[in-house]
Amino acid sequence: MTEEKKARIAVATTVASVLLLFVLIVVLIYQMANYSAIRKQRAILERQKEILEEGISDKEKEIANRKTEWQMEMQARKYGLMFPGDSRFETGND
Repeated sequence: MTEEKKARIAVATTVASVLLLFVLIVVLIYQMANYSAIRKQRAILERQKEILEEGISDKEKEIANRKTEWQMEMQARKYGLMFPGDSRFETGND
């Protein structure tokens, strides 16, 4: 093998190494940018989840409160209390 051929092989190996290193750096930069975007999106989604969970909690409290009010109203009706807008029905059995 001549010195010229050895030099060409060394240059080709160097160029291939530099190209490989460049490609790896580009992939690394892309992955880091992608990871950063995913983290931001995850933070947004977690905040939205918190807001929705707060809404669910508020609605569950409202349902429990209305259920309690309804139960109290039914208990009052059971004991004969009339509310505005109610009409009295006579069955004739009284």
